[in-house]
This record gives sequence, C-alpha cells and structure tokens, in this order.
Amino acid sequence: MKKLLTLAVAGIFLAVGFAATADAKIKKPGFQKKAPKMPKTAYSEGSAGSGSIAGKVNYKGNPPGAKPFTISKNPEICGVEDSAKKASGGQQYSKDGKRIFHFTYAPDGVLQHTVVFIEGIESGKPWGDFAAEMQIRAEDCAFLDYMSLVRDGTTVFKTTNLDPVLHNPHTFYFAGKARKTFFNVAVNPKGEKGDSTGFTFEGKMAMKKGKARVFKLECDQHDFMHTWAWNASNPYATIVAADGTYTLDGVPDGTYNVCAWHPEVGVWCDEVAVAGATTHDFTMCDKRGIKKGCS
Repeated sequence: MKKLLTLAVAGIFLAVGFAATADAKIKKPGFQKKAPKMPKTAYSEGSAGSGSIAGKVNYKGNPPGAKPFTISKNPEICGVEDSAKKASGGQQYSKDGKRIFHFTYAPDGVLQHTVVFIEGIESGKPWGDFAAEMQIRAEDCAFLDYMSLVRDGTTVFKTTNLDPVLHNPHTFYFAGKARKTFFNVAVNPKGEKGDSTGFTFEGKMAMKKGKARVFKLECDQHDFMHTWAWNASNPYATIVAADGTYTLDGVPDGTYNVCAWHPEVGVWCDEVAVAGATTHDFTMCDKRGIKKGCS
C-alpha cells in the first residue's frame, strides 16, 4: 500500500540555483533555467508598504495534451463518468475508465495553478496567518486544491477524505533530483475513524531546513492523484485565480524580482519597479516556445 509510485511528470523544474534580492537586477528576464533557492537571510517582519503588484499570468500556444491514467483501483467510485470535473474546475475528470489529467491547464489562454511571488525581499508586511494551514481534501478521487502555499516550520498540513474509499497520501519534497519523504499514511474512507490527519512542517519534517522550495503529494492507492505546494520565503506570494489574475499587496516601493512558478512550465522572473499600485503581466509557454520568447 505504501509503495512509492514514481511518476515521470515532464517539465518539472526544481528549486535550485537562481538567487535574487530586492533592488537586484535579473541577469536575463523571462524563463529561468533554475528556480530560486531559499534566501540565506530570513525575512524580517516590519510594516506593510503602500504599493501593490497586480496582473495576469497568460499562456502562449497550445499546452501539452492531457495525460490519461487507467483507473484500476476503485473504478466504481473513481471511474464514475465526469468524476472530479466540477470539483477541479475542469482540470481533471473520469471518462471511459480513465482519469484525464491536465497537468498544464490553461483554459482561455491563462495558466491556472501558478504561484506569483516576490523573491528576495528582505522585510515588509508581517506574516500574519499566511500559509498557516495547507488543507487538502480527497474528493472524487482527486487531491484538491491542486496548488497550495506553505511556510516551512509553521504550516500545519491537514488532509480530509471525502470519498468512500481509502487514500494514501504520500508527501515529499525535492532535494536536487531526489525525493525526500515527509510522511506516508493511510486516510480511511469518509465516516470511518481516521478519515483525516494532520502534521506540522517542523522538526524532522522540515523541508531540508528551509532550503527546499517544492512540496508534492501523491496517492499510493491511485496514481492519478496529485497536488503541489510552493515553500514561500516571505508573505509576498499568492496563487492566481481561475482567470489567471493575481494581486500582491502591502509592497514597499522599490525594485523587485517578481516571479511566477508552475510545476510543469517552470519559473519566470521579471524586474518590476513598484511605485504605488503597479501592474505586471506574465506570458509563459512550454519549452518549445521559450527560444522564440513565447511569441
């Protein structure tokens, strides 16, 4: 039950390499071959600024096709036609005994499930309850939401099973190319004792002492159940809305490296000068379009 199902998901960009600080210039705006490491200096809580950054994350071109997974376990539940389609906003659904999964979901040309963040800002607004909890629900044999934010050492991870079948959340982070397990536990069917569980990202479960940036959850019972999280180094991070829009508020005036991350598309960063209300859009694409500047 607890055998790790290694999934070769194309295009995953792990968090190693590129470093950025406030008021620092990006060597080359746009796609980054390596994503940012955790800053060496911890973020310092101060006062919120009066500025903001708002915009949209667009996707140029045709995204890769959906991946079909054969539903071999619990097909009477997980294989119900169109199961998970409504709950996931169309990103995944069951059809003809398979789970159709869009790892890159870009309806109407906007890239859903993207994290937008300021990288390297040293101080600013307080953390508050930012990423206090990462709540994942198993619904229609899907882990939802597909993207979350975590804060290493403080985030409480909670998962609740809303399905009448057993799920086995296997959670881990990436260290280079290696996958390091946090925990691997069974969550009983809805209504049974043990149909929910919770842990805190601290102690032995810390993400490599704050250095790892990417958190992944899969189900060892059903290989089509996936969810991701970004380990934020400061509270200036958010997940885009369904229409691709985002807002980062309380930003002090200054020049920052503002980045967008998606597990399939990678990290894109731009230098943004903030003076009051500021707008900035991203246009991202797959590897085929990067050399053309996503044009």
